[in-house]
Parts: sequence; structure tokens; C-alpha cells
Amino acid sequence: MTGISSMPPDVILEILVLLSDFATLSAAIRTCKRLYETFQFRSLLITHAVLRNAAGPALVDAERLDYYGCVHSLPEEGHLESAEWKLTRDAAARMERRGRDVLFLENFFSLRYKDRTSLSSRLDAIEELRFHRAIYRYWLCYEILQYDALREQDSDFEDDDEDEDEDNYQDIHPDDLGLNKEQRRARDALCDALVTSSSEELFELVEICTFLKDTEIWHGRAVAPTSPIQPVPYWTTVNPEKLVASLQTRQMRTDQYDSSGQHELVSNAARKLLRAHKIPHERVSQARPKAILTSVSGADDRCSRCHAICGTDLFGSTNMYLLSGILPFSEQLALLPGLLHRNRDEVRLLDQYVRNHGNPIPVDVRIRQMMELEPDGDDADYEHWSKDEWYCLDCIKTLLRLRFMLWWREEKQKSGVTLQDDCWYGYNCRTMTHKSSHALKLNHLCKPTRGDAPNVTPANNAPVGTT
Repeated sequence: MTGISSMPPDVILEILVLLSDFATLSAAIRTCKRLYETFQFRSLLITHAVLRNAAGPALVDAERLDYYGCVHSLPEEGHLESAEWKLTRDAAARMERRGRDVLFLENFFSLRYKDRTSLSSRLDAIEELRFHRAIYRYWLCYEILQYDALREQDSDFEDDDEDEDEDNYQDIHPDDLGLNKEQRRARDALCDALVTSSSEELFELVEICTFLKDTEIWHGRAVAPTSPIQPVPYWTTVNPEKLVASLQTRQMRTDQYDSSGQHELVSNAARKLLRAHKIPHERVSQARPKAILTSVSGADDRCSRCHAICGTDLFGSTNMYLLSGILPFSEQLALLPGLLHRNRDEVRLLDQYVRNHGNPIPVDVRIRQMMELEPDGDDADYEHWSKDEWYCLDCIKTLLRLRFMLWWREEKQKSGVTLQDDCWYGYNCRTMTHKSSHALKLNHLCKPTRGDAPNVTPANNAPVGTT
């Protein structure tokens, strides 16, 4: 540590304030007396700098969320910047943990909407601030709703004179007609928490509401092959912490939907305040405001096969795994040729193989393997596919129609299964759809040599044996 010992104090200070988390800071000040002395001298500055690095650029919103989580009330204006507020070790740990969750969501948001070629966030400094600010405010609203729900359980909610005719009040805004008295009260509590937000910040919040719910729905569809399918109500409020945990483990938590019936009150509150700001109705009512991103990388990029402009909706090596929630396994099965999707025995075997005893074969791996196939003879399709190129969803579906069956046939052979004699009617065989003995006796993963092709549109058929 001779080099560090000879460094000027201001250089050491600059090093310490750039550390990414408190574990690194703790390790650093234990390695060198000079680092420790600098920390002791400027501990407040260094601690808050590291906290900002860990929690993200919207530090005040992160602190506000943590404050509410502890005392279930919002801090007075200026309190978090005053000498009265002290950063404790526990508070720092909580904010650091939430900061990791927010960064995880930022990376996912960036991949889907900013730059499809990078698994790490490509948001610029302004976009990052907008995203973090909106996520933390959404999280605060979620905590307010949870605390409000707990209070409702402990109260009798007897109607008083003030509430007696509330549900028949003639001046209720059309947006409030789907909300009962308690929900309107909870929504108004959110309005109080968000009242100082600017119009731009409220639009950011509405966009985050849509992003989180879309992500939860995507995840619910993505885990269907390995978990029981659960309905994802669009009106529930998302728990950001549980959503991140579910995304990381690729499992749907049984307690994930613990805010059902709230009719997405966060978005409702933000839109109510936007109306109060005299924002035109057509802007307030738009379903997907574009408030966070200033620019999108590759917005005009074309599909490598059909050359359609699809931008961030193209799929390649970095984001092909997103297909798991966009084109889930049950819908992939429906793209098998002919009547194969109605062959219960073949679908069962294929489903078990993909599940792989709890270690499922990811969709991006399966798609890559299909692209690498070199079909010949009667199976030749003369199509060019490459894992290094980008394809739209329609072209990915075309790949599945052409090669999903061939991939499955090869995988069966690789696993040591001896294929039976081909059925004359191949994938168009009707008998295999209702007679298990016939389905198991002959191979139907082949083109028909007899009979006429049935009038079947694969995309419109649900495979049997799946939900």
C-alpha cells in the first residue's frame, strides 16, 4: 500500500467517493490506514456519495421511500436535507438493496426499449434519472397502498355523515366510476404523496406503471413451461421487490399478486394530477406515454430476412430469450405443422424434454439450434438463418413452422430414442389425435406421403396437453 500512502488526501477522497457499494467501502478502509483516516475525516461526504452510487441518481426519492417504510408517514419538506436526518447502517443497507433491484429493472427496461443489443443499461444520465425517479415514486405509492390496506383491515369503516351519499355523488369524474369509496380514498392518498411532482414526472410515473405491469405479464407467460400458469390481472399493483425476485429466479411467487382489486391506483392518481395541471385530455389518456427515453438505438433497423422496419422489436443473440414471454411455449407448439399440436403423446414427450427435469432448455438455445440445422432431402427449406442476425417476430414464427418439428426429431435421436416407422399420413394424421396406441406406434414427425393436407392454420390452434 506504499502507493496509496503517498497519495494526496484529495486524491484518496476522490477514490473513496467513487466506490460502488458499502461492502467495497468497508473492505477498502480496512486495507490501509491512510484510507481509514481519510474516511474518518470525511465520513459524511463519503457515505452519502457511496449511497448515491448504490441507490442511483434519484437519491432523495430513495430516501423518501425508506423514510416512509420505517414510520409510515412522509417526511416534512427539507427534512432529508437537514441535519436532523441521520443515515443509519440499516437504512443504508435497505437503500443499497433497493438500488440493486432498480438497476436490475433498468437493465431490463433498456434492453426492451432503448438498445436491444446490450444486456446492460444504455440509458444516458438524464434517462437514468427519469427512470430511477419514477421507479422509486411508484415503489413509495405501492408501500402507501399496502399500509392503507392494513389499516382498512383493522378498521370497521362505518359510514359517517360525510360518506353517506358519496357513492351517489353526481360530480364523480368518469375515471373514478370503477373505484369504490375506499379505493378513491387510497388514490387520493397517493395524490397527496405526488402533489409536488411536475407534469413531466407524472408522465414518467405513468410510463413506469405500464412497464412494470407489462413486465409482470411477460414473466407470467415466460415461466408457463416450468410453473403452473397463473392469471395476471392487469389492474393489480406490482410489488417491485417481488417482481425482481421472480425475474431472477424464473419462478412465479405464490404471493406475487397481493394487491388485487386496486385498479392500478398509481396510474389513476398520476392521471388525476395531470388533469389538475390542465394537461389536454388526449395526452392524459394515452396508454403508453414516451416520457423517459430521449432516443432509441436502432429504432429504424430492419429484419434481416423480410427487411421490415421493426427497431427494438427485432430479436437476436442478446435478447432472443425475451421470446419466452412474447411467444410462450404453448404458442410455439401451435406452430408445429399439420395436426402435430393435437397429438397428445408427442406434445407430452416434447414438453417433458423441454422442461428437462426442472432445468428447462431456454427458448434462445432452441431457436439457435434450429437456425444451425442443415435440413436436406425432403426436409430442405433453403432458408438462410444466422444467430448473428436480427429477425422480426413473424420471421421467428416462420422458422418455427419450418424447423421446430425437425429440431424435435433430431433431439429425440440424439437422446437415444429409436424412431418408429413413418406413418403414411405424417403430421396430417388424424388418427394420432384420438388414438394413443397409433400415436405411439408410428412416427408422425414427417411429411405425409398419402392423403390430403388438412385445412389447418397452425397459429390459430391451441395444442392439446397445454394450458
